[in-house]
Amino acid sequence: KFKCLDGFLGIGPRCVPLTEVGDLNTLKLEVRINGALRQTVDFGGLVRDAATLLADVNAFMTLRPGDVLMLGSDCLADGTRPRARAGDRIEISAPGFAPLVNTLVGESA
Repeated sequence: KFKCLDGFLGIGPRCVPLTEVGDLNTLKLEVRINGALRQTVDFGGLVRDAATLLADVNAFMTLRPGDVLMLGSDCLADGTRPRARAGDRIEISAPGFAPLVNTLVGESA
């Protein structure tokens, strides 16, 4: 169902502590492909809010300083996913965070 590639997980240049982020339920993340807005993720509309997810994960896993718990959504409102190809420039941004920018490259043969 999903295509994950070894050796790639886009993460920004700095992890921002929760104390600096503020209320995650008000955070909106934007995904742009080649400058065009392709997706907006409103963290207030997640199935489980960040605090509930953190509590649920802590119930079966020990998180330590430096661990990263990622949350978000990979689906658009119509149930599809944003598509990108080799050569596309992907920018992910949210208030309070430095934008994450990557250009996709093709796999080596």
